Amino acid sequence: MKWSGKIVDIDGIDELGMAIGNEQKNFFTQELQKLVDVAREVMAEEDINASYSLSQSVEPRMIDKDIAGIAMNDYWKYVEHGVAGVKGGMSTAGFKFDKKPALRDFIRWVGFRSIGDKSNIIQNANKYRNIVYYYGRKAKPFIDKIINRYLNS
Repeated sequence: MKWSGKIVDIDGIDELGMAIGNEQKNFFTQELQKLVDVAREVMAEEDINASYSLSQSVEPRMIDKDIAGIAMNDYWKYVEHGVAGVKGGMSTAGFKFDKKPALRDFIRWVGFRSIGDKSNIIQNANKYRNIVYYYGRKAKPFIDKIINRYLNS
C-alpha cells in the first residue's frame, strides 16, 4: 500500500487516496476504516469539529478502480488553511470571503456549543458570523497529523 497524496474534488467531496491492488482489498478495507477512525480521533483532539459534521462526513470511498481513500465534506480545506476576512486574517492557501457565510450554519454552531442565551440564538449566531466574515478563520492544520498518526500506528 502506498500513500498517493492525491486530492480530488468531486461534486463537493474531496478525497485523499491510496493506491491498491485487487489482492489487497480485504486488508485495505480494514486499513481504510483505521484511517477514518484516526481522522475522527485527530479532529476531536484538535477541536476542529465545531459541530462534529466534518468528522461524521469522513468515510471510505473508491476514487477510481484501483484507488480508494477517505472522503469528507469539502470545507475541510478552509479548516486546514483558514480563510481571510474582509478586514483581516489570513489563509495559507489564499482563501477569502466574497460574501458572508450562511447564517444557518452559525445558528447550528451556536446551538451546538450552547453559546449565550437560547432566546438570542439568532443574534448570537449573527454576531459570530460577522466576526468570522470580517476577521477570517484561523487555519487549524490537521491533514498531516492524520496521515502521520496513521502511518505511525
